[in-house]
Amino acid sequence: MSDLERLLAAFDSGDLARPSPDKPNAVDLTNALAHISGAPGRGATPGSRALAELIGPARHIVVVMVDGLGMNVVRNGHGAEFLSARVAAELMTVFPSTTPTVLTTLATGLWPSQHGVPNWYLYLDEIDAVASIINFVRRGDEADLASLGMTPERAYPVESMIPELGWPSMGVVPEEIAATPYSSYWRGHTPCYGYKALDDAAEAVLRRLDKADGPTFTHVYLPHVDAASHEYGIGHEALKQAVAAVDGWLSQLADMLPPGAVMVVSADHGLLNAGERNVHEIEPTDELVECLAREPWGTGRAAMFQAREERAGEFEARFRERLGEHFYLLPTDEALGLGLLGPGPVSPVTRRRIGNYLAISTGAPVIYYKYPRAEEEERKSAASHGGLTPDEMMTPLVVARSQS
Repeated sequence: MSDLERLLAAFDSGDLARPSPDKPNAVDLTNALAHISGAPGRGATPGSRALAELIGPARHIVVVMVDGLGMNVVRNGHGAEFLSARVAAELMTVFPSTTPTVLTTLATGLWPSQHGVPNWYLYLDEIDAVASIINFVRRGDEADLASLGMTPERAYPVESMIPELGWPSMGVVPEEIAATPYSSYWRGHTPCYGYKALDDAAEAVLRRLDKADGPTFTHVYLPHVDAASHEYGIGHEALKQAVAAVDGWLSQLADMLPPGAVMVVSADHGLLNAGERNVHEIEPTDELVECLAREPWGTGRAAMFQAREERAGEFEARFRERLGEHFYLLPTDEALGLGLLGPGPVSPVTRRRIGNYLAISTGAPVIYYKYPRAEEEERKSAASHGGLTPDEMMTPLVVARSQS
């Protein structure tokens, strides 16, 4: 059985979730919010119209993105009492299920196949190097991309649609990332408040709504669940405490919303436990790397490779012999043909950034490329994301309206 046939069988069995524009998804969510706030979406769909009806009309929209809040966490308790009682729908995120890819989808209303940020680590031909795209640095030495001649406009080639919303927008994000190139890009350079603690974030949201003399759009980013999941794993008591803290904060914020406000809560992705035995290391001196034109990139569960043309067959053979039990190795054109990064057409910038092979995890397995300056913490992450399992791909749509 070929890797393509194995992957399709995993979709059919439900072991993996196949991205589809026909299921409620992250692209639909952005276009639904654009519709409610009076801005034309970049492509209204039946899914976006259905989500707009679920959310309903509002004078103020508060969108809270809880990083890492998969349906597996909401559905299985973990202290998510407020959230689990208000799930209006389950959404499928985009693939790869990693933060910069999903957040760029939410900023643009486009699929990864179109918006040009199709993974966490990306090869940028402009600097002939792999970059941590959300951190705006070269991966190997953390050099700022601006010092290498890269601009945010080239790194994130499709403009955010946040400024196009019909209502004034403001972001509420952790103080340490408020002024970063990606954060500024994501919100389309609209105003932002950097918070130090959750109480501080709630005060900023409520203060804005209380002072508003017209409709508003406020987006809040919470990293707490993702951080706890990576460090401790799904099911750990520390994660349950982080979820309970966020859940309680959301409950209190919902109770204090002014008349005509709606709070929409969702996530960029969920996580799946990894574990030491599921980590497969690739050294820079590895025989697999000898077959490549450049170092691997992507994420642990959606790794990207640029094999040398004359050694592509050798790369496939070596990869499958060593990792074929744990990963599906597809030529990139085959993956694109399946619509894994979204429906076509594929933009030229996305195509340049994804190499000619994509390795997709069968579930828990993770590829760890030990690039220069790689930190051991990356390898030891208790839970990971980026893949196609339902735990990683399914996220909640929670809707809470003001009570008065």
